[in-house]
Amino acid sequence: MFKAIQEQIYYQYKEKRQPLLLVIDEAQYLSTGILNDIKMLMNYSYDSMNCFTLILCGESHLNDILP
Repeated sequence: MFKAIQEQIYYQYKEKRQPLLLVIDEAQYLSTGILNDIKMLMNYSYDSMNCFTLILCGESHLNDILP
């Protein structure tokens, strides 16, 4: 499923010229498993492209949760 999502993100960026903007509010309540899944989605040859933007909104202790 990750591969299909990554391919769709890449397709939207390259073919449709619509980069993905993902905003998550109350991100301090996300489990580490979900955060790792998001990291895996973002780790897809995007080093030289800006096709995925992630904004995590939450309380200040979110900084302690993130690695």
